[in-house]
Amino acid sequence: MTYAITVHNLTKTFKIPHEKRDTLKEYFTGLFKKRTYEKFDALHNLSFSIKKGDFIGIIGANGSGKSTLLKILANIYTPSKGQIQVNGKLSPFLELGVGFNFELSGKENVYLNAALLGLSKNEIDERYQEIVEFSELEKFMDMKLKNYSSGMFVRLAFSVAIQVDADILLMDEVLAVGDSNFQEKCFRVFRKLKKQEKTIILVSHAMPNIEEFCDKVIYLKEGCAKMIGLTGRVIQAYKTDNLEKAEDGLEKENEDFIKHEETDKRWGSQEMVIDDCELVNSDNKPIYVFTDKDDQIRIRIKHVCHKDIDNPSFGIKLYNETDLQQFATTTFAKEVKTANYSSGDQVIVEYVIPNVFSSGEYHLTGTVGSRDGKLFYDWREKFITFSIKKEKEIYGSLDLPHTISIS
Repeated sequence: MTYAITVHNLTKTFKIPHEKRDTLKEYFTGLFKKRTYEKFDALHNLSFSIKKGDFIGIIGANGSGKSTLLKILANIYTPSKGQIQVNGKLSPFLELGVGFNFELSGKENVYLNAALLGLSKNEIDERYQEIVEFSELEKFMDMKLKNYSSGMFVRLAFSVAIQVDADILLMDEVLAVGDSNFQEKCFRVFRKLKKQEKTIILVSHAMPNIEEFCDKVIYLKEGCAKMIGLTGRVIQAYKTDNLEKAEDGLEKENEDFIKHEETDKRWGSQEMVIDDCELVNSDNKPIYVFTDKDDQIRIRIKHVCHKDIDNPSFGIKLYNETDLQQFATTTFAKEVKTANYSSGDQVIVEYVIPNVFSSGEYHLTGTVGSRDGKLFYDWREKFITFSIKKEKEIYGSLDLPHTISIS
């Protein structure tokens, strides 16, 4: 497996002085006085790996270490302890417009900033018109930058920054730039980069953006990785800040995994149990947010036998965010043949459902029981949560195939 970034036992410690020496007088009067410091771990013993082509989100409260982590990856800060390995050309989008000169015109700043980002004069010439058109600042390119509004400034900075050819992109709240129309243009750039399988790390407080773009999420709290995993479950843990319910933990080697919420809404004889669940798209990649491009929702549930079981019936139920059941099925109802299983056997059941549901959050219940329906071996109520996001409006809870004719 090829990793774009590997971080092992990363710690970043800052020294915070107990007294300030801002003036020349304060400096000389304190010259012979020993200065004392307090150590602050912005990041503590952080380890993770990111595969090439992954789109990773980093979330957490202010002061949790998100921006510090990006600056270390960008080689702006040096780690106090630990090791970092980066494989590929990296471009940081940490502070848009760094290097801009406010006394120069917009056009002059395009050439200046693009050169600082590594583009040659010929490359800038070739891309200049594209930069201007994307920024929507054609009429203002000869105006000095000091006369730009803040929105115009970040639009120009972003338009230049996206021209950098890099394998790995570090982005710190860059989707907050500009008005709503310009943000949608930024979203289209992100979708394009994702299709190109660039490795992207996005820091953001905007959970809808994290949900839409990110395959996995790192949840930082007080400089520590409290949870790393698939987007839906990590965001759920972050929103509730109840990591016990989300099975607080750090998955080694950053493998795809789903954390289940253990509640009292689970019952059964446990002769056969629901052990794991995976949601995947048509490309067989784990996913937690389904969009218009996903024609199907594929659900794979792994069951483990603790006793010999003859011809069990497997099933699922799907509920929307208002707790209304949207779908249910069982192998018995669909007349799907099962088998006789021995203790220790593992059985994976895959359900493929057309993506006809409206946008929203959905909860999955899994069941396994005797074929006659008189005994449940395991019933896990709403133990998986995922989202559906569609651009088109659906009038109702389902977008069922249908025709309309007029005579």
